[in-house]
Amino acid sequence: GEVPRLFPTYSPMRFGTVRVLSEGKDVCLVTSGICTEEAIKAREMITTSGVQIRHLHLSTIVPFPVNVILDAATSCKYGVITMENHLINGGVGSATAEVLAEHAVGKRLIRL
Repeated sequence: GEVPRLFPTYSPMRFGTVRVLSEGKDVCLVTSGICTEEAIKAREMITTSGVQIRHLHLSTIVPFPVNVILDAATSCKYGVITMENHLINGGVGSATAEVLAEHAVGKRLIRL
């Protein structure tokens, strides 16, 4: 099937940049790849129950946006959820775990 366009054509992917898809202070959601579409749908349903989600989309994993992830993780109340379309080991979830551990950020991390 056809892959949907998530971002407008006037806003092309930029190497090493992070798109902030929503602002919130309860949970930080970090996505990459085609999982972003499903995450957007889930986020829209969850926010109707009053949960505020800060949604970050990574266009590329390398270079990993350490400072952006740190800022998001420390500013969100409950923790971080990562979603990616391949293995949870060695990708966005693992890189996020490393950043949280290396900077002693005591927030929960759920890798999907």
